[in-house]
Amino acid sequence: MIRQKVENLMKEGDSMNVNYRRKFSILPINIVLVGLLFAGQHFVLFPAWGSELAGIHDVSQVEQQLRLEKLLRLINQRLLIAHDVARWKWNKKQAIEDKRREQELVTKLSQQATKYGLEADTLTNFFQAQITASKLIQTADFQQWQQQGIKSFKDVPNLNQSIRPSLDQLNTEFLSVLAKLQPVLSCPAIKKIIKSRAEIIIRGNGINQNVQHLTIVPLLDVKTTPCP
Repeated sequence: MIRQKVENLMKEGDSMNVNYRRKFSILPINIVLVGLLFAGQHFVLFPAWGSELAGIHDVSQVEQQLRLEKLLRLINQRLLIAHDVARWKWNKKQAIEDKRREQELVTKLSQQATKYGLEADTLTNFFQAQITASKLIQTADFQQWQQQGIKSFKDVPNLNQSIRPSLDQLNTEFLSVLAKLQPVLSCPAIKKIIKSRAEIIIRGNGINQNVQHLTIVPLLDVKTTPCP
């Protein structure tokens, strides 16, 4: 529908020859679709992924790009929140690791796999990786603060009242976007895009290559779903 309208408008341009239209028609189409999908939000400029997703020239291509970007940004957002978690624990002199709570959280999330049409093992591995990556960042913070002789921090968000509700909201968003990406996660082209875009998106204070890679490994290991 949208594609046909755009192509009809393009045909009205007498100065354009047929070869030129065929070669560049995908660019304005993608721009229009991204604008529609992101109406009222910040515009996102995507890289040229035509070679990785060759043969897919419809709305689904743009939708998958948007979903992959969102998933990686959610991962990055969760990692950066780890610094506030670490500050709160430092002030309260609490240990970084809480195995009982971690297990309860992973179990609770994995139990929602069926509801979202996800593989339980994939979901468990994914969230366990995010928790482990978060602990690596917190551990690095603790080591740095100990060396610096920092006693405590001011104006730290409350872990129970502020930080954990934010993390819960992120987890819900993770479930939603993972469910939408599930049909294509096993595709080699998608895995290639995840790796290349993760290097650009999953970045920030305390996020090294080890942390970055750890968060996406469960996505790269998905093999249970057929690639369309």
